[in-house]
Amino acid sequence: MIGRLIGRFRVDSQLGSGGMASVWKAEDTLLKRHVALKVLDDELARSPQAQRRFLHEARNNARLHHPGVPAVFDYGEHDGFTYIAMAIIDGETLSAVAARAPMSIAEAVRVVRDAAEVLAYATPTSTSSPTATSPDATS
Repeated sequence: MIGRLIGRFRVDSQLGSGGMASVWKAEDTLLKRHVALKVLDDELARSPQAQRRFLHEARNNARLHHPGVPAVFDYGEHDGFTYIAMAIIDGETLSAVAARAPMSIAEAVRVVRDAAEVLAYATPTSTSSPTATSPDATS
């Protein structure tokens, strides 16, 4: 995958992976900036239901404007790859921080509070969420 061009994005390195997709650091060759490129798993890319869920994720995240949510720049399909291009957030993962040393109670509370704040903002039932008032929040 390293060096591959997916749409206008050249893959540099892997940042992580999960049950549905892998996330890669990539260069936007048009705008000359680095992005996080989330690529739908090969097997799931053949599923119309998974494709719809991935597009739904991209649309919902694109509506959000919060410091804890990376901005969505692009969604597309190229040579069998379905992707979402997002702002890249530099830093360590929570698992890397936790593996290095135990967190203080104050630090753990801050992390949980920050995560809860983002979830409250992004949840459609939240009155502060832009998806709560969006007419096509279910599309």
